[in-house]
Amino acid sequence: MYILIQHYPHIVVISQRNVLPSSYNTNLKFGVNSQQYADDTQIYIALTASDLAAELSRLSSCLSTLQNWFCHTGLALNSSKSDSILFGTRQRLHGFPTVSSPTISGSTIQISDSIKILGVTLDNHLTLKQHTQSLCRNIHFHTRVLRHIRPALTNSMAAIVAASVVQSRLDYANAFLYGTPASNIHKLQCAQNSLSRVVLPHHPGSASSRLTHLHWLRYTGGFSTKLPS
Repeated sequence: MYILIQHYPHIVVISQRNVLPSSYNTNLKFGVNSQQYADDTQIYIALTASDLAAELSRLSSCLSTLQNWFCHTGLALNSSKSDSILFGTRQRLHGFPTVSSPTISGSTIQISDSIKILGVTLDNHLTLKQHTQSLCRNIHFHTRVLRHIRPALTNSMAAIVAASVVQSRLDYANAFLYGTPASNIHKLQCAQNSLSRVVLPHHPGSASSRLTHLHWLRYTGGFSTKLPS
């Protein structure tokens, strides 16, 4: 289970690997919203500094009711798989009142600096720096593995392996990086360029020409095509 607390306005999200029934409307009961991803259920609430105590009280009531519902249906909340995070800019988080750690099934869930949801690592300032670093490490690892077997592959085979195993990781949830700092995009573009050099080691052109030859979009072009115009 995950708990996210977002600042401007703050949002608290609880995600549990059990699906709530459609009749369980947390918004009507507590003013707490919910969202579901496959077998994960997230509950989130907006917080403000002026009414923080009342909003946290509503969240606690929602958590207690949620726990009771799970108990009555023969399920249990796993506090060991729970995290909490407070989102906001550095300035607003610095001046925001202290938020007490939420409690799940009698266990206190300490507020973390980052949390991973559906493969995307969210840091408390939403800079996506940690997500970018983690993704680059993953890309470079698989690129090095591909380099070891590259002499045994044709250009076509290498391109297929690179696209399916490595390039697909760059493409996953990349629209989420729209508007991220240019430094993050630069790191990911360098990772893609390194991959293209392994696939086409004898190509005489630049990184852009290798991407064109492979029919790969530059990293920024990859997610810009997914955004509504």
